[in-house]
Amino acid sequence: MNAVKIGDYNKLNAELFAGDGLEVRAVSLFRSAVISANEKNYSEALSFAQESMVYANMLQLSIRVGIHKLMAALCYDVKKYDQGKLHCWHGIQQLNKKDKNYFSDKQYLETLLRMIEDARNVKNSETVIKSIAQH
Repeated sequence: MNAVKIGDYNKLNAELFAGDGLEVRAVSLFRSAVISANEKNYSEALSFAQESMVYANMLQLSIRVGIHKLMAALCYDVKKYDQGKLHCWHGIQQLNKKDKNYFSDKQYLETLLRMIEDARNVKNSETVIKSIAQH
């Protein structure tokens, strides 16, 4: 990270909060999250996606649904099922019925939600079985 001089703070602040700059930052972070996920670096991908979501929420960007889809899938892969369910629900809530991808995005999120719930139920069942076996 580059050091910032005190005199540069106002300039940096203005650039950071300029609408276009934030949008570019959100998309760039989302792109980095996808690249990290493809490289199977899930923790880095989640970190990039979370930061991207902050900017996307500030600007009400349409990429929020895509970020939620990615984060839900990543949470599924790393077995963070409760977080994955939340991302599915948020993604479904933020869908725009006028968007050309509405039906495919909704179907993807609903299917992923069912997969996460099934995996979570299996995990809970295994925990109960282990608990019974120990007693």
